[in-house]
Amino acid sequence: MKSWRASFQSHLNLSTLMFFYSCKRLLISSRDSGSRLCVFQYPFCCKSIAHISDSTNPPSFHIDYLINSCGVSPETALSAAKRIRSSFSTAEKPDSVLKFLESNGFLKPHITKLISANPRLLSADIERTLKPKIKLFQDLGLSGPKLAELIASNPSILLRSLNGQIIPCIQLVRSFVETDENVIKALKRSKWLLSCNPDLRMQPNIALLRDHNVPDSRIAHLIINQPGSLLLKTESLKETVESVEKLGFKPESGRFTIAIHTLCSMSKSTWEAKLMLLKDLGWSEEDIFSAFKKMPIFLACSENKMKEGMDFFVKMLKWDASFIAKHPKLLMYSLRKRVIPRFEIYKVLMSQGLLRDEWELIHMLNLRETDFMMKYVTQYDEEFSHLLKAYKGEESNLGGSWKQL
Repeated sequence: MKSWRASFQSHLNLSTLMFFYSCKRLLISSRDSGSRLCVFQYPFCCKSIAHISDSTNPPSFHIDYLINSCGVSPETALSAAKRIRSSFSTAEKPDSVLKFLESNGFLKPHITKLISANPRLLSADIERTLKPKIKLFQDLGLSGPKLAELIASNPSILLRSLNGQIIPCIQLVRSFVETDENVIKALKRSKWLLSCNPDLRMQPNIALLRDHNVPDSRIAHLIINQPGSLLLKTESLKETVESVEKLGFKPESGRFTIAIHTLCSMSKSTWEAKLMLLKDLGWSEEDIFSAFKKMPIFLACSENKMKEGMDFFVKMLKWDASFIAKHPKLLMYSLRKRVIPRFEIYKVLMSQGLLRDEWELIHMLNLRETDFMMKYVTQYDEEFSHLLKAYKGEESNLGGSWKQL
């Protein structure tokens, strides 16, 4: 019963505070307009004000500041204000922090995200805590909105130990990727990279990969492109590495680390669901693992994306599942942005006898955009003036749901 009453009282205090805040804003609004009627129409509001001043709830000043100066939602402001209750009692300190952030390229959305997640930043020491970290990232080549976006994606960075965690982590990453540009790429890929103690996660995982004969060049590639794989518990990564070896991947190949990343990016249940889906779509187990060995990353596609791709290639083009399994990259392409527009060009050129056979469509789909335009669109622009329109989707013979993709 005691815990029930405590819970009820906590809920009551929170509700009262929200009501107080709403009434306060109404009073201010009415006062500004010259009206005093609300004082008589809402007597409980005045009672709430007297009650709040003596309660354990955070003072309205902190709530007002979080909402009006930082853009924090009222709900978040209620809980955040309790965490900074004793940090400052005037606007001088938090104002200086916001001014510092703004002077370094932080816009209102960045500040709102930062303070919502970590309101203690409002009382941080600018010279000792904030400025050295901002300078470190600026020295790496990050500044303005790009710097703000990186930090806003992981608000705890600014309160992490500079010498105990941030610098050692960056030094470890740079020792493999060599350039500041690559360090920045890695930081952008994983917002948690600077949140983990490098001695507890990255170092043991790198040692594990080396023990399995993965060369440093491949580890560097993994750090730049899939750093999250190195933040897993070492035991989990070990299981994944051993599974990849059993599937026949060679540690020195690029596909080895790509396979590691692909498996690490999904849960066991998701992996099994995707295998079941492909089987339901006509793939044999041999098809699946042959395709995975050829292009491991294709299994990172969503189940919906794989299903839509198979529906198009099987129903529209009449290709069988085993043929598509030999070209797994096809399932990674966007139907709306790539496959269907290029299929339109393919149909026009085939009707004019300008393509050798129907399998040239695969080559068309695999080409880079600039190469595709040069080879299949621009050189025929004068002869077939409608070709570019077909590619842009302004002309299409595809009916039904495909045109809506």
